[in-house]
Amino acid sequence: MTISEEILVNITPQETRVAIVENGALQEVCIERQGSRGIVGNIYKGKVNRVLPGMEAAFIDIGLVKAGFAELAAEAKAKGVILGLEPIHPADILTKGCINSIAHALEIIDPHPNAKLILDVYHSWWDPDFPRLLREAPEKVAVVQVSNLRIENGQPAGRDNLASGALDMPRFIAGLLSGNYRGPFEFELFPGDVGERDVRSLIAAFPREFADCVAAA
Repeated sequence: MTISEEILVNITPQETRVAIVENGALQEVCIERQGSRGIVGNIYKGKVNRVLPGMEAAFIDIGLVKAGFAELAAEAKAKGVILGLEPIHPADILTKGCINSIAHALEIIDPHPNAKLILDVYHSWWDPDFPRLLREAPEKVAVVQVSNLRIENGQPAGRDNLASGALDMPRFIAGLLSGNYRGPFEFELFPGDVGERDVRSLIAAFPREFADCVAAA
C-alpha cells in the first residue's frame, strides 16, 4: 500500500500553522503564535543545576527564566514593589514551576535588590538550604508559608494544620527560628486541604499551634 503524505504550511504575521496529512486524513497539527513561541525541539546550551537520581531527573537552566525574571524585577523596581519568587517542589515541575530548589531561586534573585524569596514548607521541606538560609541570609526571605504535610508514597499529597501531618513541626520550626529571621509566618491551606473542617477554627488555632511548636522545640 502506497502512503501519500503531505505537509501543509500556512504562515501569517500572527501565527504559523503546520498540518501533516496522510492519505487524505489529518494526522497532526502544530500551531505557533508570535506572542507565545514554543521551545520544544530547539537546541540550547544549559547548566545542570541539580540531579535527583531518585526521580531520574536533571534540572537544566537554559537562561530563559533569568531573562524573564530580570524584566519583571525592573518593572517592579520602577513601581516600588518587592518581587517574590517561590521555589516549587521538584515533583511539581511539569505543572507549577521550574524553579525547584532554594539554591536555584537564590541565583535568580541575587542580582535584584528588590527581589526576595517566598519559602513554602509544603514545597521546600526537603531542601537542606531552608533553615540554613534563614540563619545566614534572612534578609533574602520575604515570607515563610507554613503548614504540615500529608505524605503519600513519599511525596506531598496535601497540606494540614501544624498539629497534624507527617512533619515534626516543633523541630522544623526550631530550625527556622534558629537564625535572625523575624519576618512573617503565613498559614497556608487550600480548599482541598480543608475538607469538611471549619475554616475559621483552623485559622484561629494556628497562633496557638505555632506557639506550642515553639515551646516544645
